[in-house]
Amino acid sequence: MAITLRKLSSLLTVPAIALSVLVALSPSATATPVNVDCSSESLADAVLAAANGTTLQVSGTCDEAVFVPRTSTNLTIDGRGTATVAGPDASAPPTGPASFTFFVEGTGLTLKGLTITGGAHAVHLSGPASATIVDNTITDSAGAIHLDKDSTGQIGGNTITGNLGYGINIQENSYARIGFTAPTRGHLPNTIKDNDGPGIIVKQWSGAWISGNDISDNAGHGVEVDRGSHAEVYDNAINNNAGDGIRATNGSDVSFEPINNEAPSQVKGNTTNTPNRDYGLTCSTGGYIAGERGTLNGQRGAELIDGGCANDRRTGQQPAFGMSS
Repeated sequence: MAITLRKLSSLLTVPAIALSVLVALSPSATATPVNVDCSSESLADAVLAAANGTTLQVSGTCDEAVFVPRTSTNLTIDGRGTATVAGPDASAPPTGPASFTFFVEGTGLTLKGLTITGGAHAVHLSGPASATIVDNTITDSAGAIHLDKDSTGQIGGNTITGNLGYGINIQENSYARIGFTAPTRGHLPNTIKDNDGPGIIVKQWSGAWISGNDISDNAGHGVEVDRGSHAEVYDNAINNNAGDGIRATNGSDVSFEPINNEAPSQVKGNTTNTPNRDYGLTCSTGGYIAGERGTLNGQRGAELIDGGCANDRRTGQQPAFGMSS
């Protein structure tokens, strides 16, 4: 039986001794979901009031920016497939946390079953933050999902489309699994299409394990790996992106094969049915690529590999970054 946000708030007025008992019993107390009806309540206020480990079950349309503070751990925000969180104007330059639909500094956050719109980013992880982002529709933001400063993410089952910039951006020593949540659980594919920027960017010493996704029709490269970063990229459909299907440059490396049985898929390479508008794959400026490419292709050709790129078709590569299952 769920309790309302108003009932939860009333608990904050109990005497100090009783409150200490509630805190001590928090694992069982927070097992009961808290309902947040955005027709009369604020999701942002509910997040700030929630005990660690709380599940907030959201209904209605929440027209607000939501801040998840660094003190928050293991919070779940569940829209159950019907709730919408509509953030600030996506065209406005960001000036602080209130410019983003979700600005996350906490750890262990789960966002699921939501439609998330607007904001300089729909979901912004400011590290070291961590989140599982599953089964959402993310659209009409300036950039859908952003991780920075040692953040980690598990991103699966989302429809990321119609954003004004990239689909997913990972930077500043951050890491994400994209298309699954744990290697042995199989795929939870994302659809990353029709965005006005690259599908996925991995840059500035970051890492990503990308498998099982549809990365197509974006107004940039399908997957861009740049500035000393690493990506495992296999068993994705990569079609009709405005740039290259996959691009590795500036000391970055990409592997196209699973390293062992603990992987979401054993399919090597990636598939292209509609050619990307530049090349299927490019590698330059100290890059490294390894493994079978699959059918990656582009209107200008399958590959453009310059002399500064190490090119190894024979084997995959051990992931340089990782997360525990």
